[in-house]
Amino acid sequence: MQLSDATVITEVEGIRDANIKLTEGWKLLAITTRASPADNNDYTYFILGRRAKDEKPEKPPMKISAAALAQANQPG
Repeated sequence: MQLSDATVITEVEGIRDANIKLTEGWKLLAITTRASPADNNDYTYFILGRRAKDEKPEKPPMKISAAALAQANQPG
């Protein structure tokens, strides 16, 4: 999944939370680090995305050969 395909985006801290989201069907989009002003340590954040639950993925166009189409239109 590319960032442009995601309609819902979330950010979680830590591998445990990222793995939970991945098992729920989220796709990993990016990994980043950020320094905490409280303790000046770097923390890892995972950016995840998915389509909205009511949004259906686009179906690729079907590729049907002319012979298969002719056979499907034969009676009986």
